[in-house]
Amino acid sequence: MASHAPIPYLGGMTTSCRDDLARVRPADGGGPLPGSRWHREPRGADRRSRTSLFGPTDGTIEPRADTEVAWSAKQAGVVYTPSHVVAFMLDDLLPSDPKSIRICEPACGDGAFLAGCVQRICEKIGEFGPRTGYAESLRRLTGFEIDDQAIEACKARLTGVCDRVLGSEAPSVDWRIRRLDILNRAEWRRHASSFDYVVGNPPYVRIQHLEHDRREQIASGGWRFMNGCGDLYFLFFEAGLDLLRPGGQVSFITPNSWLKSAAGRTLRTQLSANHRVRKIVDFEGHQVFPSVTTYTAIARVEKGGRSRQIDAAKAVVERDAVVPRNGYRIDARSPMWTLTNPEQRKKLRRLLQHGVRLGDIATIRVGLQTLADRVFILTVVDDDDAVVTCTDGNVEVQLEKGSVRRIYKASVMKDGMDPVRRVAIYPYSSSGQLVPFAKMRQEYPLAAEWLVHNKKTLLARDKGRVDERKWHGYGRHVGITTALGVKILTSGVNKRPNFQICEDAESLFYSGYAVKPVRKVSLTDLVAELNSDRMHEFIRTTGKPYLGGWWSYSKTFIQHFPIDRKILRDDHAVDVVSAYQKLAG
Repeated sequence: MASHAPIPYLGGMTTSCRDDLARVRPADGGGPLPGSRWHREPRGADRRSRTSLFGPTDGTIEPRADTEVAWSAKQAGVVYTPSHVVAFMLDDLLPSDPKSIRICEPACGDGAFLAGCVQRICEKIGEFGPRTGYAESLRRLTGFEIDDQAIEACKARLTGVCDRVLGSEAPSVDWRIRRLDILNRAEWRRHASSFDYVVGNPPYVRIQHLEHDRREQIASGGWRFMNGCGDLYFLFFEAGLDLLRPGGQVSFITPNSWLKSAAGRTLRTQLSANHRVRKIVDFEGHQVFPSVTTYTAIARVEKGGRSRQIDAAKAVVERDAVVPRNGYRIDARSPMWTLTNPEQRKKLRRLLQHGVRLGDIATIRVGLQTLADRVFILTVVDDDDAVVTCTDGNVEVQLEKGSVRRIYKASVMKDGMDPVRRVAIYPYSSSGQLVPFAKMRQEYPLAAEWLVHNKKTLLARDKGRVDERKWHGYGRHVGITTALGVKILTSGVNKRPNFQICEDAESLFYSGYAVKPVRKVSLTDLVAELNSDRMHEFIRTTGKPYLGGWWSYSKTFIQHFPIDRKILRDDHAVDVVSAYQKLAG
């Protein structure tokens, strides 16, 4: 494939993976590891429609599948919608007779969904003849795209489908594939209320990965479906609904993280308050896209109305066909949109009956986020009274003991122990203030020399947007003091509950979460609750699954776990919030 310009939605930017957070487990599934460096174009790409970048949006420590995004699939992580997914979505969305309907595919790429529509309409022409009005339906099909080469590829593809189905009887069609930037509200608002159906696979790009000008364009655009952070596909939901006539329907396949994430809360609120969410089909941990690890769901939404109880299904792909398992529902009033069936709601009622929400009796914190673990977090080789000898995996370095703290990797702990003895260079005061580098160099010259040796790496963090006065500090100001103290640690992803007591109050941690009680409770009793079968059942009912039997244990989910109030040693018990109990029906 020839080399083309990057997708303009990204403003020429690419997106690197976050190795330190992504690689929570080395066995997250049979496909590419979430967070692996780049994913490549699958074979047969010419028969599929593209999308781009996948992953959670709420900032929690969970597997991600970051991909470099550009129009040239061989250069970057362009991913194509399998034909059986296209067929499933169109069968679910469109009427059996596609005559006289107006359909739009925004960000259409090479037009897989439009091609599916052309196939259906041409079959009707072949059945009833070209003078029955179906040819006009072809001319009403509309695609929006911002890449000129993709537009030409789409037109050629649609013509090819017509020729294949109808041969010499194929009508001549001037395809309505237009150059239009969905992020430019003035452009697409000219087409507002024009369509009966909007369908597609919008770009999956985290807003913070866009160039500054594109972020500013979004921030000043008056968007309603996103508040601050989120993904580009949030805006496509908003634009797609605005393109519809009242009562029209949009169907998108997107990451499923918006169903439960904090970043997706505004999107959920807007959809439930102002529209009828007709169906959610969640693939959960099942992989839909070849060669790319991502977690997706299909949402079908009708313009107008309100949503309370949403029909839902869990789906897998078997023998190139989407197989939904129906019988689930979502309570749109719940803080997270969790799919439950009657049996699961019964179990939830039992779990919640006598519980106190974990988030009401304890703080849940993330650990250090240095954005340069190889520099700051080192493995201990030897130590004496004043100096500790460490390695970054390649070279050995000596550091003053006063410049480091013991650090635990929460994701690998067992029986309260980290199998590797690690230390972290800690360039902060006891109050969490960054120590000026001149002072650090004076007090800890060995540690300062190591940081200077890696200064280029440290300045390259955040795409080079590092304050040079703070280049020797961590990449994020989280966990610097809150990671200290006696705590219960857990990985962000587990197959079963794996909470470990860490009694070393002077130690730090990373790659996971710390639970710190703010109520009178025995840590032994609390960790027994957290490692119980009840927690396992709770996460499997309300949480987020990943490949290989792994489940998210992020704050998003564990904060709602109901702790048995009997283990509390004070009389200020707080009930599980009623909004969450709605999950139980």
